[in-house]
Amino acid sequence: ASPRRVSGIREAHQRVIRLVALDLDGTLLDGRGQVPADNLEALAAAARQGIHLVVVTGRSYPFALQAVEA
Repeated sequence: ASPRRVSGIREAHQRVIRLVALDLDGTLLDGRGQVPADNLEALAAAARQGIHLVVVTGRSYPFALQAVEA
């Protein structure tokens, strides 16, 4: 939103994203269980901006760990 004056104080209203929760199946991973290049680029860009990335899944820990390490 654009800045506006309120009682002589200039305020800018922004939403700040601090954390992104990622589901694995059908969201982060493609149908082959791989992380597509576009997703990797988006995650890298978010991490560079200081956004925390969290994997949320019903899958087993070893499966999730393998996906994240890849």
